[in-house]
This record gives sequence, C-alpha cells and structure tokens, in this order.
Amino acid sequence: SSEFINGKIEEFKSVPREDDNSIEYAGDPSLQLINKLEDAGYPAHKLLDIMLENNIIDPELFDKVISKIKPDEIDANKAWFFVVKNNQMQLLEFLTTNNIACPIDAKIDGLQILNFAIEKGRTGIAKALIENGADVNAKDKDDLTPLNMATYFSHLDIAEFLIKKGANL
Repeated sequence: SSEFINGKIEEFKSVPREDDNSIEYAGDPSLQLINKLEDAGYPAHKLLDIMLENNIIDPELFDKVISKIKPDEIDANKAWFFVVKNNQMQLLEFLTTNNIACPIDAKIDGLQILNFAIEKGRTGIAKALIENGADVNAKDKDDLTPLNMATYFSHLDIAEFLIKKGANL
C-alpha cells in the first residue's frame, strides 16, 4: 500500500548517505523494499520516481527498473535533472537512446543544466546535453558561457567539444 511504501521511504531518509546524498549498497531496507516491489511487478515508472526522489543509485536496481520502463511513462524533467545532478550514466543512456528531450532551460543549484554538468566535470553528460540541443553560447546570470565554465574549471575535453559544436571564442 502507499502508506506502507511511504513509511519505508521515511525509514530510508534516515539512512546515512554519501556526500551527494546517494546510497548504493544493498543492505538498506528501503532498497530491499524497492527490489521486492520491482520483483512483484510494481509499475517501473513509479519505482523510478521513488528512486529519483530518494537518490537511490544502485546500478543493478537501475538496470532492472529501466529495462521495464516505456519511454512515454517517464518524467523527462525529473529524469534529466537526476542524471546531471547524480552523474547517472545508466539513466542517461536510456534517455538518449529513447530520444527523450532534455529541459535545456532547467537550472540546478542556480546554474543552467549544461553549466552545472560542466562545473562538475561530467563530460559525457555535458556532451549529451549539447547533442540534445543545449545552447553552447547561452549566458548565465553572471554572463558566463559554457565555454567560460569549461576553461575556468580546466575541463579541456568539454571545451574542445563546445568549440567543435560552435561555441563562440
């Protein structure tokens, strides 16, 4: 029931996590609950929502859940936000393979989604954002472009890719 699941999620919130607020060990009771729900046929897109909302990044569980999701059931904004924020490459592959559009104008911690990925050095994600329509010359509130961010944080591979994609020097 929803009440039972919500209770387990509250238990989950009290579990110690990594610096990025994620967990990836199988000993957590909430992680075990999600595994059981997945095995029992609980709708995959709802399980993914629970995982995204609670920063559950267990790779094996992601594979199981993602393999059962239909692209039209996924909340694209929430999924892309999670990919960029948590460097979740499995979900990135699902989104790009299924041509699920990225919310290019979205912001994470006050930064444009592409600038956030660049600041964190998430090359694969930054490239995917650019390939999915992120403006390589967009300026943020401080007038910084993605190329400014890449060079400032010494992410030369991203800077080279931005230039290849038309970033204004």
